[in-house]
Amino acid sequence: MSNGLKVSEIYNEKPEMVSSDCLIVGVYQGEEKDLNIFRFLDPSTLKHFSRLIRESEISGSSEISTMVYTLGHAVPTRILFAGLGLKSLLGPDGLRNIMAKCFRKCRELKLKKISIDLDSFCSESIGPLETAECLTSSAIMGLYVYDDFKTDKLTGFPEDIRLVCSGQFPMEKAFGDAIRKGNIIADSVNLARDLANAPANYMTPTKLSEVALQLAEGSSLGVEILEEEDMKKLSMGALVGVSKGSVEPAKLICLTHKGSLDQPDNNLALIGKGITFDSGGLNLKSALGMRNMKGDMAVGAAVMGAMKAIHALNLKVNVMGLIPATENMPGNEAQRPGDIVRAMNSVTIEIDNTDAEGRLVLADALCFAEQKGFTRIIDVATLTGAVRTALGDKYIGIFGNDPVFTSEVLKAGNCQGEKMWELPTDHGYLEELNSDVADIKNSGGPSAGAITGAMFIGKFADKASWVHLDIAAVSRVMSVGGYQVKGATGVGVRSLIYICELRSN
Repeated sequence: MSNGLKVSEIYNEKPEMVSSDCLIVGVYQGEEKDLNIFRFLDPSTLKHFSRLIRESEISGSSEISTMVYTLGHAVPTRILFAGLGLKSLLGPDGLRNIMAKCFRKCRELKLKKISIDLDSFCSESIGPLETAECLTSSAIMGLYVYDDFKTDKLTGFPEDIRLVCSGQFPMEKAFGDAIRKGNIIADSVNLARDLANAPANYMTPTKLSEVALQLAEGSSLGVEILEEEDMKKLSMGALVGVSKGSVEPAKLICLTHKGSLDQPDNNLALIGKGITFDSGGLNLKSALGMRNMKGDMAVGAAVMGAMKAIHALNLKVNVMGLIPATENMPGNEAQRPGDIVRAMNSVTIEIDNTDAEGRLVLADALCFAEQKGFTRIIDVATLTGAVRTALGDKYIGIFGNDPVFTSEVLKAGNCQGEKMWELPTDHGYLEELNSDVADIKNSGGPSAGAITGAMFIGKFADKASWVHLDIAAVSRVMSVGGYQVKGATGVGVRSLIYICELRSN
């Protein structure tokens, strides 16, 4: 986990005068000789640094970071020069990726006090406040590690990371607020990672609901946990049907943030698939396919993380976070291929494949959100392997029934570095879901699987503007890269927060 790491600020101070184990300075390509820090070095030290620049050891290339010991010639013990590439090409997500590597380098050396020269990272495209937020979130996300069940835990984490601003740019309060926002968002991403990385025998639907209760404790964040009996009374046959094969009871977790009470129409429902373990049901997955299915609730976790941040940031929008949580197991009461269930809106569904369970729980959650009066709904799911075939592991698949709302979500995701690509929702694809014995079946077969999965869910959006995000290909990574570390990525959290920010009036 993030070990409670928080980034703080020092305002109106020269970075080279702040005592630390390491000062991190950003270096843009072609501007190596123009760093402000060089103005305060004595001639012999400056001559040494000039030589390092000539020999390209200090470089603005984005592939190069160089640690230099100051040997008493400057207040910081070390200076880490972080190559940023061309100033015109670096965006916020690129900055987060570069800086995460620098923070991990400091952790390898077990450096405790880190200071960062904020001014050296700013550009025309990344202003000082956005830079402060990016650097903060990069530290917390980049230093993340999941070691809850490790006896020997990773050590060497920084105890004090401070952004130093000379006072040339933002006012002190705005500077502090940007860092606070970065802390909140990164902590929320790490919460989602924690939940999705936890083993399935620990992170059950019941445990997930307990986490929701803990989030709401002592705050005005609303929480309601619907039990299976409550779902049966609401005729949620699709959701309850998935849980029948498991001894773990299903939960429908409902978190509510009322940030715009005088404007009830300013609302948004966020629905995250919460399958805490997916065996595939009676259509059992392969051993390899089942290995990481503890993470099939990654977007339920993302919705929970987003709701934590939305409430902490007090965004002026009414938001409901819904997480239909259950296991999909092949127990002796499990639903079978050919069974028929009835969703909350009375639509009957033939179970063509028990491994197409995520869309079933989302269908009832979508009906529930509309019943509660929400007119804009985003559902997020690790829905299909087919989206990886279509887009690889770089993009989220996005679908929707309202071009304006879909475009808004797509732009928000791309702005946050959670890249999205829109796929078609042509009604002709619905023919793949025709059933001989029910209103619809839950699988259209292997052809256009990501699209037919989305089309199934969209069938349960009656009047609401609806967007579906399929993050199956980007919910986990197998190696460290930038601010992503091996395991759950927390993808979706930042996009959902930003969409709510855009609607915050």
